[in-house]
Amino acid sequence: MKVGIVLSGNIESQPYVSYYTDVFDNIDIDYEYICWDREKVNPSVYNNHNVISIDVKGSVRNNNFRKLYDYWLFSKNVKNHLDKNHYDFLLIHTIVNGVFLKNYLIKYYKNKYIFDIRDYSPIYPFVKNTVEKIITQSLFTSVSSEGFLKWLPNKSKVVISHNVSKYSLDVSLLNNNGLLNNNDSITILTIGKIRDFYSNKRVINDLGNKQGIKMIFSGSGIESEKLETFSLNNYNNILFTGPYEKKDESTFVKSSNMLNIVLPKNILSTSLISNRFYLALTHRKLMIVNEESFQATFIKKYNLGIIVKSEDDIYVKMMEYIKDFDYNSFDKGCDDLIGIIKKDIVIFENTIKEKLS
Repeated sequence: MKVGIVLSGNIESQPYVSYYTDVFDNIDIDYEYICWDREKVNPSVYNNHNVISIDVKGSVRNNNFRKLYDYWLFSKNVKNHLDKNHYDFLLIHTIVNGVFLKNYLIKYYKNKYIFDIRDYSPIYPFVKNTVEKIITQSLFTSVSSEGFLKWLPNKSKVVISHNVSKYSLDVSLLNNNGLLNNNDSITILTIGKIRDFYSNKRVINDLGNKQGIKMIFSGSGIESEKLETFSLNNYNNILFTGPYEKKDESTFVKSSNMLNIVLPKNILSTSLISNRFYLALTHRKLMIVNEESFQATFIKKYNLGIIVKSEDDIYVKMMEYIKDFDYNSFDKGCDDLIGIIKKDIVIFENTIKEKLS
């Protein structure tokens, strides 16, 4: 048996693929990567498996219409490859890929493909019926957040696939190094892709130049330069460290007290579970989230941090929370939620094994 894994990017930028390939390896299923190698960085072999690179130009900075055209070209090349190469099953990532491959999938791979959804797509309102057909005809469909079920159809075929590895959850206790031990200084970290200016600006305005507060932004993104210029022109307690190697991510998180996960008010941001959420959970760091986000439901239920409303002053809210902070309750909340996520991962892995057996 062989599985074709269709990715709209290079392998290194999509680590969640390993949640599938680890199971494939465990049950001796062969697979190949079929990648849109936009940056021309993919090797010909990855983890002892072939990599087929689809050479189609396309920048993430292109406007939405151009991006759709690029995706269409990519899907056309994927179909050409599939016509010449036999796979028993396919693993299709992203809504846009699924939409452009829909007719081909239903004709040749009905109930023989897994549909993986990690993000909301701007085209979704226009292709909702198409997405429903893709989900219905899939072997099963995995989503990275239960919050997506608010807008996705046909929930009966959906399985949760968290954006965190079970190995990270197993070592979470090793990162339990105490919180808020130094009352003279609180470090608030924003790490990963820095995509939104206004939600981060709000955090900076509320916490800028506050005594005992230090903000660090680690990573890069389309708004990082603009945000850095704004911050350095107005405040003296903010540091931008720029891009980092994945291996250094844990070091940044461990040196912080809280993670900023205040996100924009749009369908994607209010329904996702961010990578920062899992980083904070596995490193046992407090989180700051906005009330509209799906993540706020976990923060409230498991006492994992601070939930801010649009009218709140984040600094005032944070000081009130710290004054009454109960470490034991927070620690238990981390344990309880990690236990639930582990059960979800077991269900996800068993679904793959059962469906592909």
